[in-house]
Amino acid sequence: MFMRHGIALVFGAALRETMARHPTLFDWLQILSKTRDPLVAAMRRVLRDLKTTDREEAASSLP
Repeated sequence: MFMRHGIALVFGAALRETMARHPTLFDWLQILSKTRDPLVAAMRRVLRDLKTTDREEAASSLP
């Protein structure tokens, strides 16, 4: 749940920044395409954190 919420915050911030920087931009595909890089970076952080958490859990379950 937290991860989705964090991704939503990143998307919202990227969308607001895009609209502020390009107030005359009208095409929704162009607008949304400008949110891609921040979302990819955020998802990479989430996946890296999940990978780290999985390793920690696996190590703690060893006898």
